[in-house]
Amino acid sequence: MTCKDIIVKWLKDNGYDGLAGENCGCGMDDLAPCCDDILDCVPAHKKVATEDDPERDIVTGDTYYEEDAKKEKP
Repeated sequence: MTCKDIIVKWLKDNGYDGLAGENCGCGMDDLAPCCDDILDCVPAHKKVATEDDPERDIVTGDTYYEEDAKKEKP
């Protein structure tokens, strides 16, 4: 079992869809493709943008990953 396998299992077991970092996010199928340091990422839920958000560079219908503010960070 790799570290990636452990992270994916934990995310699934705890109801998350992927990871979110500063200005990025990813799903479990392509975990941390652009991340310099995965240790800075937090568990996240997949969202669908309902309106354009130029601050995050997303448009309506885009998917993105967002940290759950209600849950305590691991």
